[in-house]
Amino acid sequence: MKNKFGFVYCMTNISMPGIVKIGLTENIKDRITNLSTRTAVPTPFKLYRAIEVKDMFEIEKQFHDYFREQRTNSQREFFTISPEETDPLFDHDEKIGAKNFDKTILPEREEKELIDNKVKEFRDEYKKRRKVYAINTNFRIKRYNFNTGWMQLVKKGLDIYPNNANQIVKKNFKKIYLEKGYGVWSKIKQEHEVDHNLISHQEISGIINVTKEHLSLTNNGLEFKRNSSEKNFRTCLKSKILESDTLEFYPYSASMKILDEVKELSNIEFLWGIYVMKDTSDSEIKKCILRIEDIKKINIDYEKFNNLKDLFYVMSVTNDLNFKFKDQIEISQNTDLKKKFEIVDFVGSTLSRLDLEFKYFKNHLILLWPEKYHKNSLENLLTN
Repeated sequence: MKNKFGFVYCMTNISMPGIVKIGLTENIKDRITNLSTRTAVPTPFKLYRAIEVKDMFEIEKQFHDYFREQRTNSQREFFTISPEETDPLFDHDEKIGAKNFDKTILPEREEKELIDNKVKEFRDEYKKRRKVYAINTNFRIKRYNFNTGWMQLVKKGLDIYPNNANQIVKKNFKKIYLEKGYGVWSKIKQEHEVDHNLISHQEISGIINVTKEHLSLTNNGLEFKRNSSEKNFRTCLKSKILESDTLEFYPYSASMKILDEVKELSNIEFLWGIYVMKDTSDSEIKKCILRIEDIKKINIDYEKFNNLKDLFYVMSVTNDLNFKFKDQIEISQNTDLKKKFEIVDFVGSTLSRLDLEFKYFKNHLILLWPEKYHKNSLENLLTN
């Protein structure tokens, strides 16, 4: 029979302000060392308080039940409370001689604010420090809506191209573009210039071909010039996507192979699955599918994660998934670049890169391949 004698403890970590770990162990010193040497934890754990008991499993269960509403993850022993809030339980157990009893009635809970001012300050500080580009990946899409942003931009200047057979020298295109009054005023250069990213966006959209010195319309681009409808824009874009095999602006072919296997996709599965892919190789696609399938087996409270009110739950899920897939998401050896997700990636409003990536990824799939995808098949679990 497993030995029940041991310790129930409460530990804190400076990297997790406002959150404590309540667990059990037969050896306090070894437990602190074990927890503090994990690669997913940047700073060591410190013991706040512990008590030796006859049945550590029973007493730990009582502590967990007592703070069940503040548990950050049902699969983890972290609680959104201050360490002082465990004092009544430790005091009670010590008073009745916890080392010699198996079961007892715990003291009545006092109604009190469980998130103290330090936690509120912590949240405010995270909002100030939020970095839009916190993680470096090979996955990039254009964050435009088709008809209101992307399509409206790439329509500009198409009348300059005579047809799809003759090339135009880049310098001549820019000169004619500005002469026609299509340009925008640059506050930096104090002169008119071609709209930012116009040519690169037209190329990415499959409307023009670009060489070092020349520009020319594609066959689909000629049709789009004649009739700049959303249907013709989709034809251009789909053609470009399907002839390309890269995560740089064209991640959809690989993503569709993945979706054929996993069927549905949540934002968390997207981020730790597709978004951290290194390339579009079959082996990488297989790894991605396995990551998504592993995430589906985890009991994640998506409502809790997405409403961002419980930052410590977000931190717990983030750290757990970073650690689980650490060998696959560390895609850069450059120490100046982030190599994992951090809670700052999820704090903020719609300006957050990670919010927008999933939103546009989902919308583009639905718009380009409506026969395959619909809103219910790609769960929009982000707060829009």
